[in-house]
Amino acid sequence: MVPQLAPEHAQIDIGTVTLHIARWRADAPPLLLLPAMTQTWVDWLAVVPALAACFDVVAMDQRGHGESDHRATNYRVRDYAADAHALTAALGWTGAMRPAVIGHSLGGTVAQYTEAAYHGWARRIAIEDSPLQLDHHDRRAALLAKAYLRMYARPLSEMEAHFRRVHPEWTETQVHAAALASRATAPAVLHEYLAHRPMTLDETLRGMHCPVLLVYGDEASGGFVSDADVAVYLRELPDARAVQIPGAGHSLHARKPAEFIAAVLPFLQAGM
Repeated sequence: MVPQLAPEHAQIDIGTVTLHIARWRADAPPLLLLPAMTQTWVDWLAVVPALAACFDVVAMDQRGHGESDHRATNYRVRDYAADAHALTAALGWTGAMRPAVIGHSLGGTVAQYTEAAYHGWARRIAIEDSPLQLDHHDRRAALLAKAYLRMYARPLSEMEAHFRRVHPEWTETQVHAAALASRATAPAVLHEYLAHRPMTLDETLRGMHCPVLLVYGDEASGGFVSDADVAVYLRELPDARAVQIPGAGHSLHARKPAEFIAAVLPFLQAGM
């Protein structure tokens, strides 16, 4: 089935918050896209055409982001995980219809925590460049969060300049969309990220039993996942594989969409 060119938009009340989703509806297996911190559903547009040709795709704005509810507090990973679980239940994506999931950065951490907390939540999970947070914050992610907090008080043009510098291959439309998404993030999201305690393996990897694909960049081009992280992923997960996309940095699906799809799509389709 050829997917719709434009998504449906909906506000889903899950009881604790209302979440905004974009959906490319199709008579196909479900796929949930979980974006990174300061990103929204728009960030997935480069890879949606390929994914929506095979899946019923939902991209969500996590709480505190985009058009989902903004609150003064409660931006812990377990809060995001409860949201993801409640959203898929509201969509009827449970049991035999449980979704495949792609999570980027924070979204990948949320996917891990959700599967560990709600066993059998996902059919398969692709984790995109999500660093392990077992001892302390990833230094680059923490510096980025602090930079965003500083930029909130500055003109939008400064945030656009940041994205042009980090993503020189982006169009002006992509730069502007990313800057708007960052400005549409509750500052409390970043404050709570900087204050949260380290994760544990029991809360994340050791609680996961579905097949997992780690797709990661290289640190030289801005990737957040180290070789040591990859070794832990492969050691702790019962059914895991890893694919590196050199030169892709941290936002692989945005910087190298064709390579990202080539790595992720066969994994997601396996067992369908």
